Amino acid sequence: LGSFRQLATAFEMAMNEIGGAIPTELGQLVKITSRFSLSDNSLTSSIPTELGKLQQVESWFALDSNSLCGDLPTEVQALSNSDLVMVPRTTHNSIGTPCIDDRESGDGGGKGSSSITAFAVAATVVACIAAIAAAVVVVYRARLQRQDRYESDSQGLWSQPGFSDSLLDEEGELLSSVDTTLSEQSAESLLVAWKKSSVQLVVLDKDLRVVLWSEGMVEATLGYRPQSNSKLASLPFS
Repeated sequence: LGSFRQLATAFEMAMNEIGGAIPTELGQLVKITSRFSLSDNSLTSSIPTELGKLQQVESWFALDSNSLCGDLPTEVQALSNSDLVMVPRTTHNSIGTPCIDDRESGDGGGKGSSSITAFAVAATVVACIAAIAAAVVVVYRARLQRQDRYESDSQGLWSQPGFSDSLLDEEGELLSSVDTTLSEQSAESLLVAWKKSSVQLVVLDKDLRVVLWSEGMVEATLGYRPQSNSKLASLPFS
């Protein structure tokens, strides 16, 4: 375009869907005296300062309705003649906002996009790993707390006076009733404690009927709670 240096009246390329940056060579069309128009296109990047050399344009200088950005060069602003008959038209652009360097939007832009994409992927992977690690920590802590509670309840039960003796006889056999070595009141209190315990505890009578089913068993069997005196053989998982 810069080779058309002999143009002496007008240069008009409006409404042609032209894209990309304005060629700096257009600043060599210094003999144009009437109109210079690149309006209503898809031009991008900043306005080149070389256009400030078109000082002979007197009636029409239009760059409006594009996608131009950056600051309006003072050389272009200076094209306004003294009586303001001609004022450069640059409306409907993004004048005043930063531009992405055209070099980055070319081959370098591909590398920049690849870098941004790689960073986004890496950030996503790190976030997923962090979420998984947090979930593992939560599960591990929950298991530790459950184990501590189990051990605490177990120690509390076995520390009850007469606990082990109330369950086993001298030969290590399970007794048919818990009040053999305990008073009736103490045995009843102990049964209540066992029933509320989170320990997985089941007490059967001599006919293999359920005498006691602890809360720990209810939790372990997903909420199953057999009726009193239910036979062992009648349980759904026996």
